[in-house]
Amino acid sequence: MPRYRLHLRNEHIDSPDQEGVDLPDLHAARAMAVAGIRDVLAHEVQKGAIDLRGHVDITDDSGGVLETIQFRNAALVIGDSRPQSD
Repeated sequence: MPRYRLHLRNEHIDSPDQEGVDLPDLHAARAMAVAGIRDVLAHEVQKGAIDLRGHVDITDDSGGVLETIQFRNAALVIGDSRPQSD
């Protein structure tokens, strides 16, 4: 089974995955990355602000980036009732 590393990065976190995880395929690694991002966003909601500028780099065991998952693509944001600035 291939080993994937999920490196989490945003304005406040730079968390390289030193150990990695054995997963059946890139699809499973992608699902794990999205779940991790959603967990980070849930904690941010509890603090009153959400920063969608982060990302997770999914790399293979040799460090090659296979895919980057943006925070903004891990959850659907619906509506913002605040007035738009001109």
